[in-house]
Amino acid sequence: MHYPVTIQNFSMRSFSQKIEILYQLFPGLVSYLLVTGGGGLNPFSFGWLVTANQSNLDSAQNYLGWEFFRRAPLLQWPFGRIPNLGPLDGSSVALTDSLPLFAFIFKPITFWLDRPFQYFGLWILICFILQSFFAWKILALWVEKKSIIGISVLFFTLAPAFIDRMRNHLPLSGHWIILASIFLVLSDKAKFGWWLLLGGIATLTQPYFFPIVVVLFISKSLAEIFKGNTKPGTLMGRLGLLLIFTTFAGYQAGLLAFGLSQISGDGFGEYSTSILSVLDPIVRVPFSQDIFWSNVVPGLAKSQYQYEGFSYLGTGCVGIAIFALLVRTIKSRKNLLQASIILILFVFCVITNLVEPTLTNILFLSLVLVVYESVFWNTKRPLLRSVFFGSSLLAVFSFVTAVEFGSSKYQNYLETRIIDLAQIFRSSGRFIWVLMYVLIIAVVLTISRHMKFERLLAFVLLAAIIFQVQDSRAATAATRARFKTVEHENVLTSPLWREVANRYSKIVIVDPSGRPKLESTHTDFFEFIHPDIWLDLGLFAAENDLAMNDFYFSRFPETKDSAKEITKILIAGDFDKETLYVFIDAPKWILAKINHRGQDLIGLLDGLPVLLPGLGRCIACDLNGFVSKVQ
Repeated sequence: MHYPVTIQNFSMRSFSQKIEILYQLFPGLVSYLLVTGGGGLNPFSFGWLVTANQSNLDSAQNYLGWEFFRRAPLLQWPFGRIPNLGPLDGSSVALTDSLPLFAFIFKPITFWLDRPFQYFGLWILICFILQSFFAWKILALWVEKKSIIGISVLFFTLAPAFIDRMRNHLPLSGHWIILASIFLVLSDKAKFGWWLLLGGIATLTQPYFFPIVVVLFISKSLAEIFKGNTKPGTLMGRLGLLLIFTTFAGYQAGLLAFGLSQISGDGFGEYSTSILSVLDPIVRVPFSQDIFWSNVVPGLAKSQYQYEGFSYLGTGCVGIAIFALLVRTIKSRKNLLQASIILILFVFCVITNLVEPTLTNILFLSLVLVVYESVFWNTKRPLLRSVFFGSSLLAVFSFVTAVEFGSSKYQNYLETRIIDLAQIFRSSGRFIWVLMYVLIIAVVLTISRHMKFERLLAFVLLAAIIFQVQDSRAATAATRARFKTVEHENVLTSPLWREVANRYSKIVIVDPSGRPKLESTHTDFFEFIHPDIWLDLGLFAAENDLAMNDFYFSRFPETKDSAKEITKILIAGDFDKETLYVFIDAPKWILAKINHRGQDLIGLLDGLPVLLPGLGRCIACDLNGFVSKVQ
């Protein structure tokens, strides 16, 4: 019997759907409060983004790029241009990694706002919420009990690799894009339009998410072709449309602002990962202190730049994999061939000493078995194999130049043309994240399949996540401290800076490098508080609407022509009267001191080597904080 849809029934259904959404978002909100304490949400507080230390230079880059972009013309082409930042024709919001998606949304709102504004704290909150939402959607394809799903979602919202990115690379915290891509593969109802939307969002968030979306889309399409649900021509047409759409989004964000030849970066093969990275709890960064995500699971040897491929599953998740293996063994003695293969692999690793310590052997091989069962024996959802296929391809790319397995390493020397193309995504280790989430899914599905008693299953999952939180509390505390509200300490305190802001329209750094830094051995360069001068100069320039020819960019611009023009000026002593010159190169600094004019000031302004055209005759100027270096 069919009952008519009444207003009351519709209201109850609508209310039920709203409650369902709250269920889906709740684990993310809890995790957000646990990890960040709610810090960073005040849009007018930016000190936590620009505090000068090695662990957050990237967030300072992101924030300052946004502030320059916010002051750029409201209507321009491409929309993401920053004409007043960078050499020659400027730069873009994409090349300062300033989260173009949010920059595009908030620029029209804040264009006339006469005070600092940041959206990165809101971005982190949204990342937690969407991480929870899509993890719930994925697990709900198999698991029916909401309490089981809710607890299991915490393995995604508290994944160490997800949380760890918030210490340094805020746009790369958008791991929910990976989960959304996985969900679109697994969902039978996903339309192509959602892939287009997600591809655009990925490109406007951080370009490293874009190939993940494309590879998983191709994996899903191939599965549909094999099932006879679509044709190869349809795949090619849709793939072409996806690439065109995302290329246009990238163009509008300004990814090509420095030219097509400059989109690559050095370091491909170094910023990689290892096969066992999902079991390595230590983030070892060359220029910072080590971060330990477990006091139980031992760390593994790795190359110095493989922090980019950090993908530890979490102690609780690894523990669940071991427990699932034990439960499976107790319940069934079938599939002896599988067990024999695993045993042979384990003995081989121990005898040949491929992996140390032996505990890692057990963990790794347990994961192998869990994935094998979940992916290849789960006949209900064969599309999971498509996800595993795509994630495996991305994982291979993440360590293709040097395959590392514990203490063993195999160097693979690729063709130069291949490396040149791969340099576009030089931090290849990041692509292991997709496989990391596939493993978490596999672990949850395996334990859910073999433990039918729901209360016991809930207890085991909850105990595992509590243990993981406890085991990683030190690393989580380091991330939490990242969001602590602090006031930025201005180091440019001389009253002469007020005159600079009123008199000049541009700051020229001699010579531009794409990451200006005081690295010379000249004694005059020792006075400034820290070597990364782009940070404090950038704050000063953005606040006073000054153009700046150099900055910390995600890709290096071509600076030869700009450097030649600056050299001509130095040799002739013909300095632009509307330009403040700042020096990071000792030979050019010495040349400027020789060739400067009598009406120019040259010296250290709050410790910064500068040349101030025309200020030598300023009688009313307050020179406190300025030390002349006239020879």
